[in-house]
Parts: sequence; structure tokens; C-alpha cells
Amino acid sequence: MLSFIIIFFASLLSRSEPLTNVGGIILQDTTWSSVGNANPYYLISDVYVPRNVTLIIRPGVRILFNNGDFEILVKGFLQVNGNALNPVLL
Repeated sequence: MLSFIIIFFASLLSRSEPLTNVGGIILQDTTWSSVGNANPYYLISDVYVPRNVTLIIRPGVRILFNNGDFEILVKGFLQVNGNALNPVLL
């Protein structure tokens, strides 16, 4: 089972679709959307959402993690808007 999961995520990363690299401190209210070429979002380091800042993740967004042990750390606000038809995938 573990090998299937590894192969699955490796196949996601080997696609030729564009990736949006994200990491670091989000300094202002930000929305991650599945519309356009921004999706999927590829964490290259920890993402930090400080106090009084909002990160909104829209339905259909895919978030991929680099081989590192990265986190999304939230001191502000995180709004994840996935649903049954358009889930947010990690």
C-alpha cells in the first residue's frame, strides 16, 4: 500500500502541468484558487499565516508537499472551501 501511495504522488509531480511554488510568510489576505494556471500549489517550505491575515483555499485546489516535512502554520485565519464535488486535496 505504501508503494502505491508513493507512486501515486510521484506521478502527480511528474506531470507537465505548471506548479505554483508556495512557502514562507503570507503577509496579506490571500486566496488559492483552482482557476487558471496557479493550481496545484506546491509547498517548498513551511507556510505561515500570521495574526490578522486570512488564507482562503477554494474548492478544487490541490496542495502538494515537497519531499520535506513542511506545514501550514496558522495564527490568523484559514478558510477551506472544499465540497463533495470539488474537494481540496492534500
